[in-house]
Amino acid sequence: MKKSFKALALLFMAGSLLSAHAAAVKIDSIYSNLSGNSCEGLDGNEQEGWAKGRCKGTAGYNLVWQEDDIRQALDVIDPSGKAFPLDLWTTVSSGFSSLGDKAEWRVEKRGKQITPIAMIVRYNVSEDPEKPEKTTSYLVVSKITADEVCVTDVVKPAGNANQQARDLADVAASKPCKSNGESADSTISATSRQLDATIVSYECGDNCYLNIKDEQGEEYTGLCTAPLCDNWNEVAAMPDSFKGKRVRVTVGEGQQFDGGGNLMGTMDAFESIELSE
Repeated sequence: MKKSFKALALLFMAGSLLSAHAAAVKIDSIYSNLSGNSCEGLDGNEQEGWAKGRCKGTAGYNLVWQEDDIRQALDVIDPSGKAFPLDLWTTVSSGFSSLGDKAEWRVEKRGKQITPIAMIVRYNVSEDPEKPEKTTSYLVVSKITADEVCVTDVVKPAGNANQQARDLADVAASKPCKSNGESADSTISATSRQLDATIVSYECGDNCYLNIKDEQGEEYTGLCTAPLCDNWNEVAAMPDSFKGKRVRVTVGEGQQFDGGGNLMGTMDAFESIELSE
């Protein structure tokens, strides 16, 4: 009996230590620049239109960018100096492209120790040859492990795209690499899900948008395309009585158009809105 009690006590202590260890691990974001003083030019030829540079990352990682034919690409260099090309031209889009100004590193923090587990970069792509000024801004999620660095997800423009990319980054280590040749049509979008929330505001410009807040305080903005929005959209105004109303919305994907009827891109759209009791 004493032996059994001792064994249980040891198991309890081991479980407590594991729980304490897990609680001590925190996932957070660290940002590094993809331009400016944190970067240096490596090579290039302005007349031929190509260039290459290196930017300091975090925890011993560096980023090497390349530009050729008005398209940019990115390699991740691990602390040992090994290069991992992200193949953005094939995993995201072959259109004219440019990287955003910063890289967001999702890192595990254990005291003073920082371990990168994923990275998020913005990739702006012109995909309509007839309207090269129109761009789609993707968020590219890459996992970082000891043996592999590769793109796992590409997030389309949406009202909560940044948080969606972070959520995907935090579990990226367990996901497969995105295959070369997969088009942007296979990217992640915020579709087919429901949210219980409170209406915060409504506003119209070239498009009409609804802003809501969920029970955790997270705010979401989407195109107001539900049947309930039809009358509001006609007069570009929502009755004040709807502010603060509890609703359940179905989130899909909608298209944004400018005043001239030109497609600007896609984002979250609230396809149905049910008033809660």
